[in-house]
Order: sequence, then C-alpha cells, then structure tokens
Amino acid sequence: AGTASLTGSLLTKGTEKMTAPEIANAIESLGGTIFSSGVSDYSNAGVLVMSSKAEPALTILADVVLHPAFKQEEIDRLKKQSLDGLRVALQQPGSLASYVLGRVVYGDGEYGHASGGTPETLPAIQRSDIVDFYQNYYRPDNATLVFSGNVTFEQGKEYAEKFFGSWKVNQTAPHAVTPTAGAWKPTTVVVDMPEAGQASVSIS
Repeated sequence: AGTASLTGSLLTKGTEKMTAPEIANAIESLGGTIFSSGVSDYSNAGVLVMSSKAEPALTILADVVLHPAFKQEEIDRLKKQSLDGLRVALQQPGSLASYVLGRVVYGDGEYGHASGGTPETLPAIQRSDIVDFYQNYYRPDNATLVFSGNVTFEQGKEYAEKFFGSWKVNQTAPHAVTPTAGAWKPTTVVVDMPEAGQASVSIS
C-alpha cells in the first residue's frame, strides 16, 4: 500500500534530464503549474499553462511521464513526508475512521488498502517496487491524453504524436484490479481514542 501514490508523486521529482528544481523552475518560467499523483483508481500527470506556451510545457510533461528518474534521495524524502503526514492523520478521528471504513468494507482487497500507505508499508517500499509499478501501469494502452482550452482537435492530434508518439507498450501484462468486497454483513466497529476531543461517525 502506497506504491501507486509514491510513483505518481515522484514523476515531477526528477527525470533523466531534469532535477525536481529544474522542472519547477522551467514550468514557473512559463507561468504555469505541473502536477502528478496516484490514488486508488488512477494516476495522473498534467500541466496548466497559457495556450501559447503549450509546446514548451508539453515538452516538460512528456519528459516527466516518459522518463522519470525515481532518484533514491527523492524517494526517501517523499517517504518521510508521507509518514509524517500519516502520523498526524492517524491522530485525527475523521481521518482514522476513513482508513478503517475502507478496510472493513473491502477487507484485504485492493480498495481495502490505504492508497497513501500505512506506517508499516511505506518504509518497506523499495525503489524496485516503484520502477516495477511504473513499468506495469504507465503505458500508452492504459492512458488517456486530455486537452482542455484553446486547442483544436487537429492541434491535439499533432501534440499527441509529437510528444507521446514514441511511447511504446511495455509487453509485461498489467495486473487486473478487481474490487473484492466479498460477502458483507452489517458491522459496527469502534476505535477507542480516549485522548481525542472529538468523535467521528461513518456509515457505509
């Protein structure tokens, strides 16, 4: 748990050609923003700029998507940040309730795992796990390219071919993801947090 989240977030943290600061500075010089993430159902990467800056921005976005470096120092930094945030979240009744709810409803299936990881799984994730996840799931036959704004259909086709035309299918078959809720019956779960000043109630 947490591998997809780390992989998605690391896309903008350095490529084979650019470091994370260089990516940020390049996008900032275009007056834009770049983002990437991974959640339970999907991962994404995108850029927001003026239409006149589309080509240089897409050059950076394509590099981020197609050539992430997954540098160990960036992995270590992001894992620490994620663990710090998780420790804080687990002290909040509402956040803890959402984690427990997913586990109760979906069990040990894919949706039963916290997408951001747990205090046990995050330290165990290795760079090889992230690279394997990227190679299995980040592939052109498993992706959708979306343009929104002052871009015509023909321009979009040209951009797709120019910036992502070299993206080849990894022949490794992706893993099927099937929600497994199993036989479910009404259940009441109580998490005792005597130090909490509030209570959270969730129904699903």
